[in-house]
Amino acid sequence: MMSDMTFNELDPRRAAVLKAALDVFTNYGFRRTTMDDIARAAGMSRPALYTHFRNKEAIFRTFVEMFLGAVAQNARSVLAERASIAEGLEAFFDAAFVAPFRELMATPHGMELAGVNEDLCGDITEEWFADLEGALRDWLDGAVADGRMKLGGLKSAVLARLLINAVEGIKSRGGGKGHHADPEAVTAELTLLAQMTARAYGPRA
Repeated sequence: MMSDMTFNELDPRRAAVLKAALDVFTNYGFRRTTMDDIARAAGMSRPALYTHFRNKEAIFRTFVEMFLGAVAQNARSVLAERASIAEGLEAFFDAAFVAPFRELMATPHGMELAGVNEDLCGDITEEWFADLEGALRDWLDGAVADGRMKLGGLKSAVLARLLINAVEGIKSRGGGKGHHADPEAVTAELTLLAQMTARAYGPRA
């Protein structure tokens, strides 16, 4: 997904910087990368680079914001494509959490970049969580409206928040391994979560 991101709506030179930074960060790590490295990879001078971004932290935050926005949009799309509660939740969990995590961990410096994201982009991540909760809430409302789910007195917003928190707990614990977690093991637990939710709130519950 990172390599497939579109930068068409950006100024071409800012887009060139972000593409170059993505390559440098993933191959050499954030801490080792300098603004000179990014400028060289983008084919511009260091002074020219500073006219677009004040430092590498600003570049990293801009990329993360774009990347998480694309992840959220894709997660909304996979929800809209599925009627089955279990299948919809499984697909949503994978699109929003597992697939991006797997892709990041496949890069040479994925663990470092995950840590840098936590240090630099907490506010962006919180907004992303709120976006995901909203997408899941809307989908749950639709499932209730057409009879695929019965929540009783539970509000869809509460269930959406509980599910997102549960997913984050499963992913962050990762069998006690944190960023070393096995994506396939995480997927298995998230599949179980989706199936349990479908059974608990399905029309026969």
